[in-house]
Amino acid sequence: MSEIEKWFLQFSSKRYRWVGSLAHGDGRPWADGSTIASREGVGNPWDEGCRATTFIGGHSAMSAMRDAFEMAIDYARVMPPDVPPSKRGHVYLAFWRFNPLRDLSDANSWGLGPWVVTETPVVDQSALGLLLRMMTVGIEVRMLLWQPEATTDFVVGHSHMEDHIYTARAVQAWDHKLRAEQFPLAKRPIGVVGLDQRVAERPRPAAQQQPQIHNKLVVIRVGEIAEAHCGGMDLSFTRRDAPMMSGDWQSGADIPSSKDRWPGWHTYRPLKDLDPPMATPLSDLPKEVYGERRQCWHDQSVKLEGPVVAVLEDRFRQHWSDHGIAAALENGDLRPQVGQVVFSSRDALAGGSIVPLDPAKPIAPTGRSAVQVWSTVPQCARRLVAPFTRGEYTVMAGIANACCQSKELIWIFDQYFWNRPLARLLNRMLNNREGLRAIIVLPPYAGGGEVGTSTAGITHDIHHYARRLALSDLTGGMDQAIMNKVAIYSLWRPSATSTGRGVYCHAKAQTYDGSLFVCGSANWNRRSFTRDIETVTAIADPEVVHQHQQQLWHWLFKNASWPAGNNGKELRLDRPGTGAKFFEAFKTQALCRPSYLIEDRWYQDSCVLPNGVIRHNNGHGLPDINGLLDLTDPNALPVPEVETAPTFNQIARLDQIVDRLESEYWVMPGNRITWPWRDGKLHNHLVPRIKPLAETT
Repeated sequence: MSEIEKWFLQFSSKRYRWVGSLAHGDGRPWADGSTIASREGVGNPWDEGCRATTFIGGHSAMSAMRDAFEMAIDYARVMPPDVPPSKRGHVYLAFWRFNPLRDLSDANSWGLGPWVVTETPVVDQSALGLLLRMMTVGIEVRMLLWQPEATTDFVVGHSHMEDHIYTARAVQAWDHKLRAEQFPLAKRPIGVVGLDQRVAERPRPAAQQQPQIHNKLVVIRVGEIAEAHCGGMDLSFTRRDAPMMSGDWQSGADIPSSKDRWPGWHTYRPLKDLDPPMATPLSDLPKEVYGERRQCWHDQSVKLEGPVVAVLEDRFRQHWSDHGIAAALENGDLRPQVGQVVFSSRDALAGGSIVPLDPAKPIAPTGRSAVQVWSTVPQCARRLVAPFTRGEYTVMAGIANACCQSKELIWIFDQYFWNRPLARLLNRMLNNREGLRAIIVLPPYAGGGEVGTSTAGITHDIHHYARRLALSDLTGGMDQAIMNKVAIYSLWRPSATSTGRGVYCHAKAQTYDGSLFVCGSANWNRRSFTRDIETVTAIADPEVVHQHQQQLWHWLFKNASWPAGNNGKELRLDRPGTGAKFFEAFKTQALCRPSYLIEDRWYQDSCVLPNGVIRHNNGHGLPDINGLLDLTDPNALPVPEVETAPTFNQIARLDQIVDRLESEYWVMPGNRITWPWRDGKLHNHLVPRIKPLAETT
């Protein structure tokens, strides 16, 4: 097996041909009908010849997106007037959260402070302004935004819905103007926004968080530009940290009201007739821990070029046409409905069906990285045809495989770290592999609302307790020697004049040894592995991983030199015997100042953060703790839950769950065999035939 093959998932259909007539080559573990699944028998389920550029922090990632948007505008602007929009290129965007007033400029936020609205012409680099400007030069814009149900209004704040509806109406109004005046021969909309609730399977109790479209994906195909951006960052407030953790000027008390105008808004005449959102967006972070202004938020992202861009483009295209209740905003169809998608243009529909997007054109190799796309697409009984009839769970399959292959160092940045089966798998790997080490970086305190509460009406303590359960599984049964192979930290911004403040780790990224970088929208919790729609990219390229690890080191430890390897040479984690040396150097540097790390005392019932805020980790006083955990981190797989067994020894490891997902079968009446978790039909009358869990290494 080559170095690339060991890190990436392989087609698994042939492994299970012995299970009935349905076990034919259909591209498992990828979704049936997906781009990658179609390669079985003719190619590899990954793309070589790609180029990957990694980003640390929201400022650099958003700036790269902005620059790509501006370059696309420049390309389209110089095209002859008779070139129709359908030939000018397209931009696809998918976000969990989108704030139209999100500033992506350099001058406004990092030089002048808050906007000063004048009649002087400005280059509009607000998030919405960039969309409208791309449409103005004829670039086709297609955008999917998660649309919360009204019943979950209190979970994410009313502004979340209002901002997405306003974005759809603004794109709708601007599209009408452009097609009437500038591109009268356009045969299809120039801009369309889809307000998407299709992931939801059925109405949920009001207190329970619904399934979410959690993707954060941008694909740009204009002129010579063919790139995709993938990571944990939405184009929204709080996410765009200035360089060197100076914070985001659109955060905390400085989040602009949605009803405010922005520089250049007066140039979009049709928007003057739109009622702006009236709800002021809520702060993401408690000010007691993260400060009242210029709050710090940490993300990691990657820009991809080369053949994998077409795969991500096709993945967006398939989500665009996913089965659901399709409606049009122009027809007044904006009413909360489970399984619904509302498009800003009725021309996105034909005969009640969604007009499909054009298939992605192949892209020539342009780099040296190999990239594989992993996704979570929960099962849905209403899907009767491919793609996604059986869902897809390659995020947890890919991460489980990467953990099993690692021998030196697993370096994790995560918002939650709640997944107990994954913690059990890491426990096994650390116990069985002498050279393996693990570094975990987490936020010091849960996000949302003031200290002691959260936007979901559940105290922050439930989040901290869920973390403690998983970390207890990670370290369960370890002797001190093995415990010393694990280091767990929180991000904290030091200050020479105060106790400093927290940095919210929102990144969903890991490096495995010095060979694999995994980055996307999926957290290490159950809902990201089974319930929400997620997109993750895995980059197998030792040079890219090494450079990214060095960036992380210098970001965390400003003045520290990268550790030296043998014979004084630069240490590289893709070489045997380096994990332990790097791990010890990391722990030593974390104690020095300046360092953006503090020890995460998850094992204490209550721990005191450097600024005196008390974080409770024990869950004491919370009613029905297991019920609250299920509300916070629900499971979508239509089988008895294997993660919440009553004792430590009965909790399955993640690799075991992945194996069961593909290999177990159920017997229907008449002895007809079908797949239990991925048959796409969710039969309630099946009789399970359960195989014992296989011990895997």
